[in-house]
Amino acid sequence: MYVKPYLSILLVCFSSCIGCGGGLGDYCRDTPHEHAGFGANPCESGLVCLGNQCHRYVGLGDSCECFIDESKTMWNQTCEGICRVGFCNRTLDEPICQELLKENEACTSSDECAESLSCNLGFETPTCQKPQPRGVKCGNGSDCAVPLTCNVGLEPPTCQGPQMKGVKCGETADCTEALTCNLAFDPPSCQPLQTEYGKCYSHSDCDQNPTQKCTGIGCVVVECDDSGCKAVNYPNRDMGSDEMSMESDMGKVEEKDVGNDQD
Repeated sequence: MYVKPYLSILLVCFSSCIGCGGGLGDYCRDTPHEHAGFGANPCESGLVCLGNQCHRYVGLGDSCECFIDESKTMWNQTCEGICRVGFCNRTLDEPICQELLKENEACTSSDECAESLSCNLGFETPTCQKPQPRGVKCGNGSDCAVPLTCNVGLEPPTCQGPQMKGVKCGETADCTEALTCNLAFDPPSCQPLQTEYGKCYSHSDCDQNPTQKCTGIGCVVVECDDSGCKAVNYPNRDMGSDEMSMESDMGKVEEKDVGNDQD
């Protein structure tokens, strides 16, 4: 059987690679790609395929430094190794794997802290800490004891319980039930659901009895069916999809002087 020259070359290359694997930083695939018809593309012995790139697991004290390799076609950053335990301390001149940090030790992220600790970025010097009680500075929700939240609307952000109407907030979880963190207020604060023309930033800020959508002029009463939503007081205006709000489609409804509506 005659085989075209270029096919012969491909067959030789393919057969020569059977059983071989990718080197450090090379592309890899542990399982065949069913839809595309590609086979598995494993790593060479001693390496592991993580995120479609060949890596090497290393232990405490070993190098985990990353470097740029211009010869790579898919990723040009290759790391000496992935820490099997602990974390890669990249604050060092020569990054190495070291044990997870204990309570009160300085950190840059929670990945560096031992189990049940978080890196509290709210502290002047971020350190690994246990979940904090009410009133203590915080950087995010994991810094606070359940059921407290890290209220980033406060200055400085602190661990707090649900807040009442008018109190600054960063998200609706900071507010008591039936209130939302309404970002249309300055500053953002916990507010009840808004009636027609009330300030809103998203649809969730609007009262849904009757159904309302958030628009550039505030909450607007709408009637919806399979074809979409129409503003009751603007019958010729298409309200668009359920995603319309100040943060997405602001201004689709033409402005109206609500205070002079008696013509």
